[in-house]
Parts: sequence; structure tokens; C-alpha cells
Amino acid sequence: MLLRAALAGLFLVGASRVSAAELSLFPPAADTAHFFSPAISSTGPAAPESLRLFRSSPWRLGPAPSLRDLSEELGSGAGSPSGPAPKLFTRETSLVTTGVLIAMTAWAALGVEKDNYNPFFIQKEHFFGKDTYAGGADKCSHFILSAFLARELTWIYEKQGHPRDQSLTLSLGVTILTGFIQEIGDGFTPYGYSWEDIVADTLGGVAGAALTRYELNDLIGLRFGFVPNEVPDNPCCLESLGDNYSKEIYSGDLKLAGLAKRWNFNPGPARFLLVSATYSTRAYGFEPARPERQRNVGFDVGLNVPEILSAVGVPETTWWGAILYKALNLFRIPFTSFGIRYDLNHKKWHGPDTGQGF
Repeated sequence: MLLRAALAGLFLVGASRVSAAELSLFPPAADTAHFFSPAISSTGPAAPESLRLFRSSPWRLGPAPSLRDLSEELGSGAGSPSGPAPKLFTRETSLVTTGVLIAMTAWAALGVEKDNYNPFFIQKEHFFGKDTYAGGADKCSHFILSAFLARELTWIYEKQGHPRDQSLTLSLGVTILTGFIQEIGDGFTPYGYSWEDIVADTLGGVAGAALTRYELNDLIGLRFGFVPNEVPDNPCCLESLGDNYSKEIYSGDLKLAGLAKRWNFNPGPARFLLVSATYSTRAYGFEPARPERQRNVGFDVGLNVPEILSAVGVPETTWWGAILYKALNLFRIPFTSFGIRYDLNHKKWHGPDTGQGF
């Protein structure tokens, strides 16, 4: 009320100081109806959409619906561009989700049997520290495999008819749950339950979901691969419990073909290349710890094998083509990348090589 009174006062003061003048919004003798709606105009062409004061409404014209009509319309999903969201757990979706969870439970149980049962305990692993069990390579493994699982589950759920956001939410939830199942199993082995592994699993799942949500999988890749183990034997130490990550390398890839598409330039033969940041460890997994063990951060230039397959016409729409592309977006083929690595433990560079140097 105070604002309305103030505005009225301003108009009265203005009227007393200046003479009145007619204000016309439209040219003389113009049919003004079509400026508001093309359906109202009786003569002449309708004004262009950009010149109308009120754009054409996407809502249907006619009498205003009653509250009862409106509630029925909302309940039926009418008016939504894609209709009502499908049921979350359809028969097919339930089968896939249950299968993944059963498979992970069986894998965790096999781990307990293989590594000997141990009373449940929590192990603090300190992520990528020098004196950790695997130098952090195991955390890279958790991260990349979780990203892969989230990405591919999203693809499967979308194939089953779920919208993108619903598929992403479900796949991320399943991915995080599988990480917890795995760690519960590890808690009954000499490894122990690790919160650091849970963090790596969760971050990996989020990364895989985010890359899919924002359609960045053609630009950024996450892979792991095997390299020849050239770590020499050392009689000082024996292999401890667990895998020796000296045979693996992990990479985050920038795909030049995807970059060219976004920046709108012709990369030429560079479309078949990747620029990668890598992480690998050497000579970890021994007791007592070997003094020459390495934690290596590197940079590589390598071949984008899926892009090469696409260029030669390998179809991604067939079942075998889809499997081939997905496998090559996860696995790093040995000797297809070349670069240098910096040893964080000894402050020295290695390479250039394909990752197998020691």
C-alpha cells in the first residue's frame, strides 16, 4: 500500500508540472490486435513472432480447467514432454541390478576364502603415501573400475528405457553399494576394511556418472593397462599379501578427436592420438619394503584405438562392436603409448619409454 501510494503521488506531482501529451503505442490506423495474438487479428498478415508483445503460448487455448481437471491431468502425466517417468525397477532393470550385486557379493566371498578368514577390522591405508601397502596404485584401480561400472550401467539402464537422469542416479547408487560390499568382504581378510577404498570407489562412480551426464566420454577417458614387469629380484624381501601393482599403469586421457569437435578445428592425423596423465608403482608389495620402490607420475602420448576402429568402419551398433569399443575404452593396450615418468620416491625421471622401465 505504501508503494502504491508513493507511485500515485509521483504521478500527481508530474501531472501538475507538465502538460498532458497523448502516448500512442501503435501507428495510427494500424490493426493492433495482431501484436498480441495472431488468432485475434481479422485483417492483414500476423506480426512476426519476434515483434509480438506476447509470444505464442505453448499451452492449449480454451476455458480454464477446473481444479478437478487439473489434478487429473497432473496425475496422468499429461503436459510433460516425455510423459510419466517409467517405473524405476522394471523386470529387466531388477535382473541387471540384482545380478551385479550378487556378482560383487560372490567376488567378496571368494576373496575371504582365498586370503583366509580374519576377524573384521578397519585398516587405515593413507591413500598415496610412500609407505602405503601399494603406493596408491590400488586406489587408482578402485577409481577407474568404479567409473567404468557407473558409465556402463547408465548405458544399460538407458537401453532399458529409463531417462538419462534416472539411469545415472540408479547406476551411481549401485556402484557405490558394490564398493561397500567389496570392502565388507575385505574387512574379514588381512587387508581390512578401508575407508580410503570407499572414497576412491565413490569418487570414481561420481566421475563416471559426470562424464556421462555431460557427454564428455568422447573427450576424457579413464583406463588401466598392463606393462611388462622389469623389476629385478631382490633377495632382501618377499612378496607380501596382495597383488603386485608393478604390472599395471593407470591413465586419464585427453582425446584430441573430442577436443577438435568442441573447438571446431581439423586435427588431421592427430585425431588418432591421446595425451595422458599416468600413475604407476614399481616394487611395492614386498616385506620388508624394498628401498628401490617407485611411485611414478607420468605423461604419455598414445593411440586412440577406438577412434582408429571408427575410422576404418568398425560398427559400434552391433553387439560385438559395442563390446569391443567399451573394452578398449577401459583397457590400455601395451606399447601403444610413449612418454616419461617422474619417480616421487627418488626425485628422478624415467623414460622415455612405454611404461615398463625401472
